[in-house]
Amino acid sequence: MVLQGQRCTLRRWRVDDAASLVEHANNINVAKHLRDRFPHPYTARDAQLFLKAISTADPAFNPDAVLN
Repeated sequence: MVLQGQRCTLRRWRVDDAASLVEHANNINVAKHLRDRFPHPYTARDAQLFLKAISTADPAFNPDAVLN
């Protein structure tokens, strides 16, 4: 499922999102407003681990996994 808005699109995560994820997540202003488990600096390895985790997550705990 894809939800298209005027300014953004909501869709499933993809492996090729890693570079964009690092670009936007590697920001101290993002990290300071999230839980202590959110890393800073946010690296390509962090993005790869996140994307792997959500791709194998139990759909009951990962709403993205049940979107069709």
